[in-house]
Amino acid sequence: MKLTKDYMKDLKDDGIKDIMNEDVAEAPNKSNYITTDVNGNSTLDSGTYALNLISYEQQELTYYVKLKSYESYLDGKYSYDEAQVKLDDTEKSIKNALKENYSTLLDLENKIDTLKEQVNSTNTKLKFANAQVDMGLMLKNDYYKQVVASEDLDTSLRKLIYTHNNLRDSIQEPWILSNS
Repeated sequence: MKLTKDYMKDLKDDGIKDIMNEDVAEAPNKSNYITTDVNGNSTLDSGTYALNLISYEQQELTYYVKLKSYESYLDGKYSYDEAQVKLDDTEKSIKNALKENYSTLLDLENKIDTLKEQVNSTNTKLKFANAQVDMGLMLKNDYYKQVVASEDLDTSLRKLIYTHNNLRDSIQEPWILSNS
């Protein structure tokens, strides 16, 4: 048995809600079972009264069982509705996270392109600085500072690419993240 919307609708149509429209059984009135004879003596027809009292108790028990069934139905309906709301919220959250991740991915791609241009520019400047060192126009120490700055820029580019690749993988294959 699968709990689906159709199944829940079938339950609604199953008559389980009809219990709320049923008349509640009334207890037998003792005065209805008293008979008066010709002499004015009153006697209670205890056998008939007892049978009607037992029938009343059975009707009450049946009504109680139906009420408990309806209570279970309402609990199940509430749980189903609550789960549906949570599912819808989760779906919205996942969609929003995916949009944010995609936006971040595009931003990272732009930053990578900018950083690549900076690395290329820095490498060109390093070649020029190396030529200046060879001609004695620049100190080697200043040149090495530029080399370290260039390597830092290259490391930043690699980290950015690594972050980009991880984010791209999490968008394309989200089950990878759930396994770790």
